[in-house]
Amino acid sequence: MDTVKEVKRASLPEDVALITSTVPRERIVLAQTPQVFETSLLKEAFARAEAEGVSASDEAGLVERLGYDVHVIHGSERNIKITKPADMELARFYLQTERAPK
Repeated sequence: MDTVKEVKRASLPEDVALITSTVPRERIVLAQTPQVFETSLLKEAFARAEAEGVSASDEAGLVERLGYDVHVIHGSERNIKITKPADMELARFYLQTERAPK
């Protein structure tokens, strides 16, 4: 796992940041998207965010804003999001690997 650093960018050139702390690895998870929530809860989270002019990087961030606990379920690094042609190539490779006799 990569080491995660918290940085400060204010008053520094665009490509420079000052490290202010190291985030302990045991407090970090990488969240895969899309995420799963009850439809009604997700609709409420999106509606509230839109009404309040708020954006988030993922669905969990919007649900967290409503005060709900969001739990982590460990996934797989092979559960990739397909957004560009190279992602399809990787997905095909993973599928072929899983289908191969063991």
